[in-house]
Amino acid sequence: MDGWVFDLGFWLASVLPQLIVLAAVLWGLWLLVARLRKKPVVWSWQWAIDHAIKIFVPAWLILSGIAVWVVMQLADPCAGTTRVCPPVQWIRPGYLAEDFRNLLWAASLVFGGAGAGAALINALRRTRLMQDEHSLKQAEHRLAERGRDAETFSRAVDQLGSDQTAIRLGAIYALEGLMRSAFAEGGDKIFGRQIGETLAAFVREQSVSMAQIVSEWDSEAQEEQEKGRLKGHRLKVDLEAAAVVISRSWPYEYRPDLDSDGGVDLSWSCLFRLRMPTKADMRGFNLVCADLRGCKLDSVDLRGAWLFEADFRLAQIKGADISSTVFYAPSGAVSKPSVTSKQIKLARWRFGEPPILPPEVDLSHRGDGKPFDDPSPFDESWMKDVGPNGIS
Repeated sequence: MDGWVFDLGFWLASVLPQLIVLAAVLWGLWLLVARLRKKPVVWSWQWAIDHAIKIFVPAWLILSGIAVWVVMQLADPCAGTTRVCPPVQWIRPGYLAEDFRNLLWAASLVFGGAGAGAALINALRRTRLMQDEHSLKQAEHRLAERGRDAETFSRAVDQLGSDQTAIRLGAIYALEGLMRSAFAEGGDKIFGRQIGETLAAFVREQSVSMAQIVSEWDSEAQEEQEKGRLKGHRLKVDLEAAAVVISRSWPYEYRPDLDSDGGVDLSWSCLFRLRMPTKADMRGFNLVCADLRGCKLDSVDLRGAWLFEADFRLAQIKGADISSTVFYAPSGAVSKPSVTSKQIKLARWRFGEPPILPPEVDLSHRGDGKPFDDPSPFDESWMKDVGPNGIS
């Protein structure tokens, strides 16, 4: 009985590496054929990740079989010689228990490694699936949030046409909240630009009625204006709020390009006595032929803005940066300075705080409309007429 068991164990030990290699190859071929019968395999890294276990286990068994074969070759003392040696005895007489223990240890190492690798791959796949599920939930949340934003946007746009100023103001600030969210990290920048363009269109449309009001000034007001005094109506609060929101919540890097898209289009708008916050960012604004009479633009950043033929009469531009404004004709063939000395001559600023101008534009007065060599004290009467906030 012991001899029969020994012979069986010796035979199994002799053919075990070959059986492992053959089983692994057959398993891999079976998996491949089964996969191809379902649908053609598109070989890619993604496919390899999705079928990592099916690829790893056969590969591990094949490599283990190859490793056993290599060890056998290296352990053969007669390899590379003309000597003939007896085959390697996996089960040696008298060492049955020890040799079986070694074989079991080797088999457990092979199959245990395969199982551990498969478990690790499965854990990584589960982690990836959880990440995908989390990403899907985030996408669903963003989709639902965008749906709410679209509803809020539609409602706010409807409210912009209300006859009540308070309702229009609420709509403007609701749109500002949407704009800030859109331009935040991960937001919909296209949606944010649509909101900004909607507010710019609102300013242009509302300024039409403002222009009609301004045009109704009587001759006395015109005479006062010629004397360096500006009287008349103040800009509508909702129109002013929209202009402030655009400069405050529309980041410059996401504003439309002036050359290709026309910039933040407020051209031909009547912004009479517009009060912008100090150091407001108005870069990229298209203010061509805009009515900026009496505007408060102290320390405003107007670099890169188009101010061609804008009306600066008694506009407060203390410390405003207008140093790099160039107007390009629609054809792109002609370019000229956006601001001229003639325009600046009509503006006003505090003593010693002139605007920053392009090199080709000279300061034509000291800030109160009088030449630099005028010995009289600085005239601040225009500040009283226009007021620190642009109000008579």
